[in-house]
Amino acid sequence: MHSFGIGRGDRVAFVLPNGVEHIVSFLAVTAAGATVAPLNPAFTKEELRFCLEDAN
Repeated sequence: MHSFGIGRGDRVAFVLPNGVEHIVSFLAVTAAGATVAPLNPAFTKEELRFCLEDAN
């Protein structure tokens, strides 16, 4: 994650279906010290936008 510029104190959101990629992404982000917000891929664009804006 550090090669992507993600580190302690950062916030990362991702939209992935349940599976290996979801787990690996979650663990990688938390191992880098960042906070992760996994979002439901079934959400509409408006719902995703609301979640991201609400999380600030």
